[in-house]
Amino acid sequence: MRSEQHEHLPFLDGGGVSGELARSVDWARTPLGAPAGWPQSLKTIVGVILQSRHPMFLWWGPQLIQVYNDAYLPSFGAGKHPAAMGQRGRDCWQEIWPIIWPQIDDVMSRRRSSWNEDQLVPVLRNGRLEEVYWTYGYSPVLDDQGGVGGVLVVCTETTSQVIVSRRSRTMRLLAERTALTTDPVVMLDAAVDALQGARHDVPFALVYRYDGRSRALRLVRSAGLTDPATVDATVRGLLGPAPFGDREPRAEVVPCDLRCALPGGDWPEPAPALFVVPLASSGRESCSDVIVFGVSPRLPFDDGYRNHLTQIADHLGFAQAQINAFRIQAAADNERNNLLLQAPVGTALMSGPEHVFHWPTRSSARW
Repeated sequence: MRSEQHEHLPFLDGGGVSGELARSVDWARTPLGAPAGWPQSLKTIVGVILQSRHPMFLWWGPQLIQVYNDAYLPSFGAGKHPAAMGQRGRDCWQEIWPIIWPQIDDVMSRRRSSWNEDQLVPVLRNGRLEEVYWTYGYSPVLDDQGGVGGVLVVCTETTSQVIVSRRSRTMRLLAERTALTTDPVVMLDAAVDALQGARHDVPFALVYRYDGRSRALRLVRSAGLTDPATVDATVRGLLGPAPFGDREPRAEVVPCDLRCALPGGDWPEPAPALFVVPLASSGRESCSDVIVFGVSPRLPFDDGYRNHLTQIADHLGFAQAQINAFRIQAAADNERNNLLLQAPVGTALMSGPEHVFHWPTRSSARW
């Protein structure tokens, strides 16, 4: 419902949730004063912002009082809205003020606009400091006297695009590094090397061999760690003495007590959880390989994040299965060649649809 103080202020009409919120704010208690007395330039830009379907945000006056629109709401997450409407900029954005204040000051003091593409500006939302990327511009808004009255922010959050792109790069690099490996040790070394550059999504990873009979875990490889032994001990404590009980390993999230202080990758905060994923069968009876990922403290563990880590595990399992198949085929070929070499009469093998002849040699039998 429209309040009496805004009864004849058409620039505050519409605007959805943000417009309704703007009409409900007691602006007289803010440095801007009652909307009826606002300068025409402020009324105009607020009307434009509320009616726009593109994310827009305004800081006005020396205290940088805030106005924004519905298109901007998804970027708030939970925690800042609705208190942000009419709030001082410094009070609202304390966690990123060292990043954004120099750009705001450039606009307010020097009329110097700015433009940033896919810029990391971590924001406190949804109960954590999140890894958030933006493409945005800061522009001056002139007041009625021709001076700079405020800063208009026209922005698009690009977090999902940036993260999808970098995860695709990780998977390509992982595929390139492991494509031609025929030895499981070399394959794991190549995978670890590829994951070293993916610490935003994979703060650390531990590959274990799990013996279902003894219920024992043996650390095989680690990535992203300078002290694997300490982290290994912490992970074992979280998983427990019989991590999978009587069942086969399966994908599951294991919350971490923050006192465990597991590494958060490139971030100072500790990893809030582990994600445990089994790899493909290793070819050893009653044994399987399991990879334990540290989860980023600055990303929500949503379906996209879960799928990415599962894809890494699936790729390693597939590469391992290929190596096992290659070894089985090599052993079969070797046995066949040995049998042919030991035959009492001249022998050759025809293979394929073209019936190509193969004559075994001593070197091929040893291979």
